[in-house]
Amino acid sequence: MLVSVVVPALNEENYIHNCLDSLLKQDFSSFELIVVDNGSTDMTAKIAEDYADKVIFCKERGIGIARVTGMKWAKSKYVLWTDADCIIPEDWITNHYSFIRENNFVAARGNIKHALTVPGVLLSGYVKTSNFYQTYFKDNFKLAGLNSCVMKDKFFEAIKDMESYPACLDDWLFSEKLWKVGRVGFNKDNYVLTSTRRCENPIVILKTLYQYFRILMMKEDPSKIYHIETK
Repeated sequence: MLVSVVVPALNEENYIHNCLDSLLKQDFSSFELIVVDNGSTDMTAKIAEDYADKVIFCKERGIGIARVTGMKWAKSKYVLWTDADCIIPEDWITNHYSFIRENNFVAARGNIKHALTVPGVLLSGYVKTSNFYQTYFKDNFKLAGLNSCVMKDKFFEAIKDMESYPACLDDWLFSEKLWKVGRVGFNKDNYVLTSTRRCENPIVILKTLYQYFRILMMKEDPSKIYHIETK
């Protein structure tokens, strides 16, 4: 098998069925679908069992360890990441698979679309600004956990010295490791549609920004700082 898809999930019963429905409509001939349940107390795992090839239960809390757990279980050379609240276009796997192989990247991230709401428009503006900055000034692309493709062997080569895994901003911190073993690309035409629910509450936004500040500026242990759960 050439490709696996890993979807970490925590209490996503209201969203995950749409995500998995879209994944089952992929035009790629054959792939492995893995859902990693990170301690859900709702129907997330039960819903996933109706779709996934594997539902893995990861008791240790944190998006980083959940994603790494899924990577370990994956049988394929290439592993794609997305989130449980995303809707995936039919050519998503085909697009990433071709892009990473043709350009000799060890990993690549795709692009992001948001619903046409006020938070969605604001987030889209942020994403476009970040994409422009990374494309024309930095050339040091950061992966996005909701839309990325990674070579499994290169990923584990990159993170072999990590004693713990980030519970927040894992995609950015894994990216820094991957740049040491190869190039990370930006597949700008490969979009996923994602929920804006984390940006509809000003308190959640402020708490999230504070978490990022603690990790990126204060250099606190990212394995101890968790994503804020939202419904």
